[in-house]
Amino acid sequence: MKTKNGIILLLICIGIFTSEAFAAVDYTFKTNVTRTETRSIVPDNSPNCDGSTPTMPTINYDVTIIDSQFTDFSFRIVKKSDLSAYYNSLNHTVITSGGSQNFDLTNGELTYTITGIPKTNEILIVRFYKNAGGTGSPYYEQEISISSNTRPQAGFVTFGNVGDNSDGGGAGAITATGGAISSASINNAPMYSEITVNFTDLGDANYVAMVSLESTNGTRFNSNNVSVPVIYDKTSSSFKVLLEDNGVSIEDLRLDIIIQAY
Repeated sequence: MKTKNGIILLLICIGIFTSEAFAAVDYTFKTNVTRTETRSIVPDNSPNCDGSTPTMPTINYDVTIIDSQFTDFSFRIVKKSDLSAYYNSLNHTVITSGGSQNFDLTNGELTYTITGIPKTNEILIVRFYKNAGGTGSPYYEQEISISSNTRPQAGFVTFGNVGDNSDGGGAGAITATGGAISSASINNAPMYSEITVNFTDLGDANYVAMVSLESTNGTRFNSNNVSVPVIYDKTSSSFKVLLEDNGVSIEDLRLDIIIQAY
């Protein structure tokens, strides 16, 4: 197997790699919660001095007041692009006093931190409901962005040989993963291997995946017989890498991987 000179080595000067971009985030939601109340002005239809009794209509009008009656609330988060469900935070209790207060009866402001939202580069819409189950029409909607465009993430997949042992070097097999890579699998054929790389869901496929080959046994010329890796079938939590074997026995290979959201 022979690596072409054009293989991209992209592990230089990238910076510090952590799992930060894959972490969930918290978002503090604020809104004023009010309700509409209908009130009436009832005229005094008492007799006049001449003995006649006027008939004046009752006047109804609406006023907006702080809603002190609702007891539960919930959130449903959807993607703005297609309004598909993204994350739910349900069954929260209104607390009007004490250290856990989330609703201020003096000004009607509700404040609540929604935790554990998976990062995404898509624009999201937070829908607030004045009930525990997030049912019916939302009382209020708020557009938010929690972009995962932070530091690049690094990981690796150790897999040994390319191919199914037709060249005598042993069939490719996943022996280790690490860093930002949670797991991997391999599918071998006589002249190539397809490796599926898995990582924590980013929420969308708006990222660049970069890979390079590393020889872990130090025999660099024996490790230089693989075609340029091809990345394909990207999803929000995985992608595949095609490695073609040019027919020479080789073992002890590792994929070094960088993922950068945009």
